[in-house]
Formats: sequence, C-alpha cells, structure tokens
Amino acid sequence: KILVPTVDTVRYGYLVKLLLSRSSPILFVGESGTAKSVTTQAALESYSVSESVILNINFSSRTSSLDFQKIIEENVSKRTGRIYGPEAGKKLRIFVDDLSMPKIDDYGTQQPLALLKFIVEKRFMYERGGELQKMILQDCDFVSAMQPPGSGRNPVDPRVVSMYSCVGITFPPIESVIRIFSSILEVKFSGFTEAVRETALKLPVPTHDLHKAVIDALPPTPTKFHYIFNLRDLSRVFQGLWQCDPQIVNSGSVLVRLWRNECCRVYEDRLNTEDDKAFVGATKLPAIIREQFGKMADIALADPLIFGDFKEALKILTSSETPWTELR
Repeated sequence: KILVPTVDTVRYGYLVKLLLSRSSPILFVGESGTAKSVTTQAALESYSVSESVILNINFSSRTSSLDFQKIIEENVSKRTGRIYGPEAGKKLRIFVDDLSMPKIDDYGTQQPLALLKFIVEKRFMYERGGELQKMILQDCDFVSAMQPPGSGRNPVDPRVVSMYSCVGITFPPIESVIRIFSSILEVKFSGFTEAVRETALKLPVPTHDLHKAVIDALPPTPTKFHYIFNLRDLSRVFQGLWQCDPQIVNSGSVLVRLWRNECCRVYEDRLNTEDDKAFVGATKLPAIIREQFGKMADIALADPLIFGDFKEALKILTSSETPWTELR
C-alpha cells in the first residue's frame, strides 16, 4: 500500500481530524477511484495507537443490521452499568465503507443504515434477544464513504445522510496524478540503469494522455456498459511496471515496450469490438509512442508483444509447492 501525499489528501485528512475532534460524523462521497478509502484510512492511522482504535466495516448487499450490530458489540467492552466503549482513554473510530451497498427491503429501508442512524443519533442500541437491555456507547466516532447514487447504485435515506458532515471528493487534477505516479516510479527504478530511470519518469504523462483519449473516444453504452475507466486503471498500468526485473528491463526501449504491453492489458483487453481495440492498440498507442519516444519506437512497437515467465513456467511450478507465494 502506497500513499503519495497531495494537496487533496492533506486537505481531506485535515477535515477528518477537524470534525472528529468535535465528535462530528463525516461522510465522503465520490466516484470509484477517487481514493476515498485510502485517504480516510491514512487520516485515521495518523492517530496514536495509544489513543485510537480503528474499526473497519465494509458494507455489502448481504450485510444485515444484525451483522453490523455484532461487529460493534465485538469491539466494545463493558465499562460500568449499561455503558460500553473501547479501552479506557481511547476512541473507537468506526469507518463504514460502501455505505450505500446494503439492499433495500420490501419497506424501502436499508436496515444496517437504519441502525447506524439510530446509533449515531441516540448513542445507544438495544441488545438483541433477552430483555432488550440498553447498550450505551461512549467514545465512538463515525466516518463513512460511499459512491453517489445512480448508475444502479442505491440511494441513501436522507435521514441517514443528515447525521453526517458530507464532503464531496473529486478526481485529482492532472498535476497531482502525474506527481503521484512519478514518485512511485522514482522509487521503483532507483536501482535500474540511468537510461531506464530517465525513461520511467516520462511515462506518467503519456499514460494519462492515453487514459483521457480512451475515456473521450470510448464512453459506456448499453452494449458497452463496462467501458468505465478511472484512476484505478491508471494505477494498474504502473502496478504492472512495478514487477519488472532490472536484468530484463535494461534499456529505455524495453521499458517502453513493457509499458505498451501493460496499456494493452489494462485498456485494449477490456474492449469488445475490433474497431475499439484498433483505436487503442493500432492507432492511439503507436501515435503516443512515436511522439514521446521517437528513437525507441521501432523496438517498442515490434510484434508480437509478449511479456511473461512462460519460458520458466514448468521450472517454477516444479521447484516449489507454493510458487504463487514467491516473489519473481
């Protein structure tokens, strides 16, 4: 897990700390890939472990109110009488991700959210079964994140949202995106040759250009509903580059060729028509490579384009009983 601080992450982290210092629940709303969860986790983890306990809860369509209550009960202990909370001197900071995911029942209610609203508003809940005794919760803070409703995602009851201070998270500007991936590449390729390092630091700009061209030219349609590209796809390109070996990638042209392979894997392989595939693999990528890496274009654009450890596959499988756990 890598977090490169930007103006946005610092800003949102400050808001988390500011609102939690007043025990005010905070809700981040943003599209997939805007780093809602990573930013929130980083802010929560910045607290000292001697004063803070983090409870991460991921809602899904199968989460019930009983599941949610059991998770909370397992992470609080009895203090005195009917009062429950974390260890003395600590705050339990409950981060609920994918807030809008629970299914809507026959009465139009998302039961886990109804319980969450009750707890945030009343600061207590009732034990299930038995005599329905009160469980008064102390020293608990709430942070949540969700995607905006629409595109098949459930709307959230406004009464739940009213319990939070809502903050909208947008996609970071291009300058921040380039800075993030340049920092990651600088660390990865510090042990490579000078030519490879120089080439690596040039890759974020053409990658963003390709990403933007794909978004503009290939929007989602009813038959291509999966044509949704965000920052996670950009990160997958660099995640592939992160696995390269200095003994194999020993020149700038080989690195550009590997970059082309990763771009085809992430973008072209998701497309379902030959025309769309040709736009990425035969038109846009070659144009970007010739423009940005003219001297390396012949090697980078040579076909067939194959990267992998197929040659060593049998050796890898026979030399270990758990080959998937070993770094290669």
